[in-house]
Amino acid sequence: MANAGNDIVLPPEYSGPAQLLLYTRYGNPRDIAFENKWIYSWNVQDAFPWFPVQKLRIHKHFWPLLDAAFKELELYNLHDEIKGIGDCYSIHTINETQPLLSMHSWGAALDMHTNPDALLNKAIWSNDFIEIMEKHAIHCGQKWAVHAEPHHFAMVNG
Repeated sequence: MANAGNDIVLPPEYSGPAQLLLYTRYGNPRDIAFENKWIYSWNVQDAFPWFPVQKLRIHKHFWPLLDAAFKELELYNLHDEIKGIGDCYSIHTINETQPLLSMHSWGAALDMHTNPDALLNKAIWSNDFIEIMEKHAIHCGQKWAVHAEPHHFAMVNG
């Protein structure tokens, strides 16, 4: 059957379910206007002096989720599990062999570590920590069945 022109063919970098959702909602992170429209420079240590870095460049819809989660983690003294911070907003593919964009490309993911030396990190978060993050609609790669990435937290699961 011939294509009646109704099929939309996405470039492979947006073909994953999470990437498709982010692309549909927020557009192409490689567009010039994307950063000004969607990326926020959050002075995290203003509210959370214990946080390992001063600032994060993050999606405007993700930082309020993290802010609420960090407040609750602090309330239950679980914030001390966070020892290091990795990537947040950074346009790149998931790996060198696939064109699929990382959720970091939209500023919709944050890498956090239980060890200040990310190279030694085997981040295993407590169940209470994960429950609080999930309560605030933040997904943790520690729970991924196929390719677990415990350091990866995102506003979209995938």
